[in-house]
This record gives sequence, structure tokens and C-alpha cells, in this order.
Amino acid sequence: MSKDNEKFKISFDTDKESLVPDEDEAFERQQAQLYRDAEENGEYYAQQAKKEEERLRREYEQKLRREKIEMMKQKQGIEEEQPLEDSDDEEPVKMSFWKKVENFWYHYKWVTIITAVVVLFGGYMIYDLVTKVEPDLTIVATPDNGISYRGEELENFFEGFCDDVNGDGEVYVSVVFAPLDPDSVGDNYSQANQSKLFSTLSSARCVLVLSDDSSDFSLENVAFEDLSDTIDSQYVSGTRLSLTSPLVKEAINWAQMPQDMYISMRTPVKTLNDSQEDMQKTCDIAQDFLKRLAEAMDNYPS
Repeated sequence: MSKDNEKFKISFDTDKESLVPDEDEAFERQQAQLYRDAEENGEYYAQQAKKEEERLRREYEQKLRREKIEMMKQKQGIEEEQPLEDSDDEEPVKMSFWKKVENFWYHYKWVTIITAVVVLFGGYMIYDLVTKVEPDLTIVATPDNGISYRGEELENFFEGFCDDVNGDGEVYVSVVFAPLDPDSVGDNYSQANQSKLFSTLSSARCVLVLSDDSSDFSLENVAFEDLSDTIDSQYVSGTRLSLTSPLVKEAINWAQMPQDMYISMRTPVKTLNDSQEDMQKTCDIAQDFLKRLAEAMDNYPS
């Protein structure tokens, strides 16, 4: 090769190397390093983020588990006991009166309600037992003619012919109304009164029946004493003592009182709960009552 060609080649190689300066290569190496660092850092931060996500997930799952357990305890009525902490320097929390009431009601609501019901029921039973007045004489009335509206007047009138039998210092005649109508035997009202009638008659303490011609159908199976054997009165006819008297009309303030009402006395029999002797004692008391009533009606001016 000639010296000219060799000179050209050296010049060409020198020019070729000068196309990529040293500073450009350093820049490229710097950029490449930055890319590598970014990828490494990105992977690091991604791992950290994943760890943080797993930690938060575990904490959230634990929170949900605790809430579920607490809810199950509340449904089963279990209260978690809180651990006592030493608080030598802390003063106890002071609650207001209404806050104490609210706290007490929250913890003992059902116990308080049940206790109150038991106390009220027991108090009512005791009050009823103490204040209840036992009648000296009981009369069951079956007419459905409006006489039940004069129940108080009728009781006050009958008490004038009765003694203080039970010795409680008072004379009390009880009239139990069980009105019966032959035209409504099948309805609920009539059936309830029939049950009331026979329930009252099942006791030996009730031997007098006040009835009339319309309601005596309910007494077909009841045996009555013949009052004419023991009571001499114009108002007595067989087993009946008629109440159609000026005395009765005036006493109960019923001028238009029906003319067919009467009182009868049952024949002593053994009942489910009482003996025949018990009923006989009641009949003796009722007999004296009827005699006094008949005498008063006989002697009352027409």
C-alpha cells in the first residue's frame, strides 16, 4: 500500500472513532444504569407494597373475626369481661343519676320487669283476699227483663231480711245475674249465661233462684222445695214466692215491674264440691230470709 493510501486509512479510522464521543457513551451508560436502578427499585417497592397489602388484609380479617365473635356473644347473652387495669392514679368515673338508671336498666331490664309483674300480681291477690267481702246469702237471677239494671237496689232491699251470717260485721246479699232468653238459646251470650248459672248452682252456698215464666225453662232439672209447707203467705204458691208486691216495686223503684217474677229454694243435695249437710245449712239461712220477706210483703199496705 502506498503512503497516501495508508494516510487516508488512518484519517478515516480517526474520523470513525470521533462519531461517538466519550461523553455520549458516558451518558448512555448513565441512562442504562438509571433504568436498571429503576427496575430494581420498582421490584423492591412492589414487594414492599405486596407485604403491606398482606399485613392490612390480615389485620382486617382479624377485625372481622373479633366483630363476629362479639356479635355471637351478644346474641347468646354473653358479656365479655374486660380485664381490670391498675389505675392507682386514675379516679373512678362518676356517673349521673340518670346514667346510673340507664346502666341498671340495660343490665337488669328483664329481671326488673318479671319482678314487677310478680309483685303486682301478688299484691293484687293479697288485696283481693283482704278486701273481698263474703256474701251472707247468694241469689242467682235468670230473668232477661231488665231487672239486672236494678241490681244494687235489689241487693239493698234483700239485705234488710238477712242476718250477718259470716260474722264480719256487715250484711251482704249478692245477686248474681245470668239472664236467659228462650229465643236466643243457641247464641254465645245465652250459652255463657247458662254456664254462669250452673256454675253458681254447683256451690252449696247458692240455694235461692230468682226467675220468671220466660227463663224458668233453664231450671227444669233443678229440684225445689215446696215453700207452702213452711211459709204461710199470700205470695207463696207451691215452690214459688212471688215478688209481685207493692213493697218490692217501691223498694227497687220499678212501678212497671213484670208480674211473673218469683223466688224458689233448692232442695238440699250433694254437689261436686259440697256435701248435702253443707247445703242444708244454707237452706236454713235461706228459709229464714224467705219467711221475713214474705211477712214484710204481707204486712205492707196495698
